[in-house]
Amino acid sequence: MKSLYLAVLISFVSACLNAQQLDLKWGPEKKIDKSSFEVGFVGRIKDHFYTLRGVDKTMFLSKTRISDMSLVWERPIRWNDIKRSNSKDKNLKFYSFRTFKECFVFFFEDYYSKDYTHRLYAQKITFEGSPEGDLVEVASRIKQRRSRDGSFQIVFTPDSTNFVVITNPSFERYASEKFLFKAVDQRLKVLNNLELTLPFRDQDFSVESIVISRNLTIYVLAKIDIPRKDRKDKEPNYYYEIISLAAADNGKTKEYELKLN
Repeated sequence: MKSLYLAVLISFVSACLNAQQLDLKWGPEKKIDKSSFEVGFVGRIKDHFYTLRGVDKTMFLSKTRISDMSLVWERPIRWNDIKRSNSKDKNLKFYSFRTFKECFVFFFEDYYSKDYTHRLYAQKITFEGSPEGDLVEVASRIKQRRSRDGSFQIVFTPDSTNFVVITNPSFERYASEKFLFKAVDQRLKVLNNLELTLPFRDQDFSVESIVISRNLTIYVLAKIDIPRKDRKDKEPNYYYEIISLAAADNGKTKEYELKLN
């Protein structure tokens, strides 16, 4: 029996090796500072690929030539804001990034305790690693004292030309669930500002996932807990809904309850 298993394993490995051949190329060894952390692969543009790493609060973008795996350059990510240091700011920290058709967009977040406000910013970065245009504030939310904090979420269209920033304000136990949606293109031009208030209590509503279509229709898969007084025996105490929000149609909203028959 053991010999049979071994023969099957050898056949499987042989089939995998014959199915495709890997063409591996190794570049020169890269020395990394101990305080550095790797974010990883950013994207490929023609004959080069890009990687990202951070040292403390500074992010470094690297461009590597695919043909011989040689490093072309490594540059710190900078932003254009006369009120801030060009690449270092004690409050501003890296949030995420995205590779678009025309440029990279880097997102940064900060929090000011004086006004209890979280802010999310975006900066266009060219494929040569230089900032283009100004640092743009794309969302903000106020942290309510003695309550659970809200959140930001960024969702991108499949063709990487636009994105939507979803702001979920701080938790309010008996208030209706509310979201703010801002549709933005890759040039950081605001396309739509929408607000969605739902007939569910904040404590009963949770978002499972959010996707966005090319025409900027936003789909939210949500789980709704049924209030205790409305629950029935031998039935689930929750259900799911899909909520669609058409940013290109003045925020027209539709709700679809999901049921298992």
